[in-house]
Amino acid sequence: MTTFPVQPLTLLFYGLALVAIGALVQLVRSSRHRETAAFPLAALTLLACLDAMAFLGGFSIGPLLVLVTSALAVVLAALVRSYRMQVGLVSLATLLLAAGMWTGIFATVRLILAISLVSAAVVAMVQLGRRLTQRGARAFGGWGVALTGCLSGLSLLLGSTPGSLWSRLPVPAAVLGLGLALVSKRYRLPLLLVALANVLLGLGFLSA
Repeated sequence: MTTFPVQPLTLLFYGLALVAIGALVQLVRSSRHRETAAFPLAALTLLACLDAMAFLGGFSIGPLLVLVTSALAVVLAALVRSYRMQVGLVSLATLLLAAGMWTGIFATVRLILAISLVSAAVVAMVQLGRRLTQRGARAFGGWGVALTGCLSGLSLLLGSTPGSLWSRLPVPAAVLGLGLALVSKRYRLPLLLVALANVLLGLGFLSA
């Protein structure tokens, strides 16, 4: 076990909180123009950060946080005019996480979420492969964020066992995020942030 002055998972939690605040500000600023991409992308970022924070918070603040996030997810899913499928899927994941934390079927919900993330990661990989010659396009960077985000989610869900395959996943996910940030002209900052989150997640598993 490796010790750190400040626990990496604690840093990750507060880092996610800062990103969530930024997403909330962007959500409010773009609320009058919900047909643009800014509003749903801010909604996706906010919900993903809050879900991750709820999971990191465990069964202390996690259930309360995910309950608030669930109510927010329902509202946002009804408000968005574009990216409806993506926001709907993240909202469904939030509701499943809430069900797992509040009904005692967390193991089953975790398995369902893991299968869903694997499926989403495969789709993102296929879409990235199709767009290798279009690295400057918005879609390429967007699918890169989706892929690295799914890998982060899988690590968070399944990597708590020391030495497991999933606990090692943050390292290649961080490298992938950095590589995609270098070749992509769009979504560079989100890719770097997801890569940093994977670094903190990997260090957190190392210190466990």
